[in-house]
Amino acid sequence: MKKYLLPIILLAFWSCEEEKDTTPPTVSISSPVSGQNVNEIVTITVTTQDNEGINRVEFFIDDSLVLTDTESPYQYDWNTTQYEDGSEHIVKVISYDNSDNTAEVQINLSVDNTIDEDAPDYPTGLRGFFTLNNGNPRIQISWYESASDDVSEYHIFRTTDLGQSFDSLSKVGASVLSFSDTTIIWQESFGYKIRAKDQSTNTGEFSDSIFIQCYKPSGNWIFSNYDSTTICVQPTNYSIPSTIYLNMGNDTLSSMFDTIAEMTLSSESYLDSINWIGNGWMIYNYTVFEFNEDSSGLETVNYGGLPEYYSINLSNPDSGTISFSSGDYDTIHLVHSLNDCDGEKFFP
Repeated sequence: MKKYLLPIILLAFWSCEEEKDTTPPTVSISSPVSGQNVNEIVTITVTTQDNEGINRVEFFIDDSLVLTDTESPYQYDWNTTQYEDGSEHIVKVISYDNSDNTAEVQINLSVDNTIDEDAPDYPTGLRGFFTLNNGNPRIQISWYESASDDVSEYHIFRTTDLGQSFDSLSKVGASVLSFSDTTIIWQESFGYKIRAKDQSTNTGEFSDSIFIQCYKPSGNWIFSNYDSTTICVQPTNYSIPSTIYLNMGNDTLSSMFDTIAEMTLSSESYLDSINWIGNGWMIYNYTVFEFNEDSSGLETVNYGGLPEYYSINLSNPDSGTISFSSGDYDTIHLVHSLNDCDGEKFFP
């Protein structure tokens, strides 16, 4: 009798259940902002993320489903003209991930479709000044807010041709009442004017214009013919040194009629902060190597002049001058070094 060996196959089955995703997505309404007044067609924009991906986003107006969006960007254009002005509404969105986990968020909005055709009042009190900030020139302007209560922004215009034409420079929000212009040039003149724009996109009239010269005499000035001599004009009160000494003539007395002279300038301390002009007194003392009284030899003879009134004019950095009332002395010329009183450059 034949015996057959039947193979026995044992099959073992293992089962493994995958772990279920229970993490909900994150969701927010990025625009508009809760409490805002909206009109016409407003786009409701949603930001949502999930580790497994977003399946859909549902949009609700007052608990009524108005849209199911399955593709990013997730947004809904809400036509508010179908609702009464002054009515308040709840906008809710629900985000679903691929495992049907959900997250929701809601905001409150008010509808206002009243037509505003009134332009906002123009800003007042426009003012400005030129300054050097950390070695960089700038013009700072500021103004008083418009009397209108629905301003959305201020629009700033600038001219470089003494007001013949103004170009748009920048825009700032309604809560901002100042602007710093750093795109300027030393010694140039710039004009500014501004106007307001309201939430209904009405644009108001321009403010009064102002003009500002990009120059102030603070810093170190060089005497053109006296290489080592400088004077410093203080930037806070535009004061100049109380005494300035200028040495003239020969360095030593070695030949007949050699002369050593010193001009002492005593200032009245401050420059006029509008025209950059100051005044003071000058005394001219000099020593001459000449014959003595009996002409038997040479000696040094000291002379002194009467006090002379002078004016210092620093209204232009290329042609600063010190001039004398009598006309008996030559005008002294100065130029701006473009350095501050510590020797640091204005324009690094």
